[in-house]
Amino acid sequence: MMDIEILLTALFLSSAAALAGSFLVLSGRSMFGDALSHAVLPGIVLMYLLTGERSFGGSLVGAILTAIVVSYLIEHLQHIRGIPSDAAIGAVFVVFFASGIILISGPAAGVDLDQECVLFGEIAFVPFERLKVGDIDLGAKSIWISAGLLVFVSVFIYLFKSVYSIVTFNGEFADSIGIRSKRWQLLYSILISVVVVIGFELVGAILIISLLVAPSAIAWLFSTRLNGMLRVAVLVAVVSSLIGTGAADVLDVSISGSIASVQGILFFMASAVFYSRFTKKLKKVH
Repeated sequence: MMDIEILLTALFLSSAAALAGSFLVLSGRSMFGDALSHAVLPGIVLMYLLTGERSFGGSLVGAILTAIVVSYLIEHLQHIRGIPSDAAIGAVFVVFFASGIILISGPAAGVDLDQECVLFGEIAFVPFERLKVGDIDLGAKSIWISAGLLVFVSVFIYLFKSVYSIVTFNGEFADSIGIRSKRWQLLYSILISVVVVIGFELVGAILIISLLVAPSAIAWLFSTRLNGMLRVAVLVAVVSSLIGTGAADVLDVSISGSIASVQGILFFMASAVFYSRFTKKLKKVH
């Protein structure tokens, strides 16, 4: 039977990731989320080496600090003889992720971070981590963490949506009217790193990448306004989480893989519908 705690975690986390990932899709930097989800690995491992334990707080701090360095390097490389954005992201991502793998296999060989845990993850394990106050069980920690993340991301988007609407589409214009586009992009990178490291802890890197990109990409195909895109992205995230969790329960397969697969199927279906509409419009024009 489907565990309500797993479902709530999926709904809250997917909604938060859909909101946070919208500006990644709009700016054409979808792969930045992928790169960041792997590049923060050495920061997490280094915090373990410094503190001697792998805690959620330590992982979050290490990930944020690494995200700042990664974001700075990518932005800096893009201004060296016009290095393309994807090339800069790929170069930095490979170096940082490889460094994390070296640390895990060497100095931090005992840390609880392996390929199955980090890359594949399994949301089915979230009910085992409980939040207790005295003898009172308040439920799975993942529910409170993912719900808090959703509130945090929602408030962030609500407060700064107008700023990122300008920075995302025209950074040069933003700079000309006094908006420091690089600083705002760095702040957004920190937001993404928070979402990524929480996704690391709860569901693994593969699903959090899907949650960051797929709902927003689908919403982008059918929305002409930012507010509409944000609403559609959250709707897609909720629907895919419900279908994916239910399908995994029926088929007895990985919940994370099921949700990501449903999002992939929805994306291809949405692309087919969009292409069909586009070709019909072209025929009318001609």
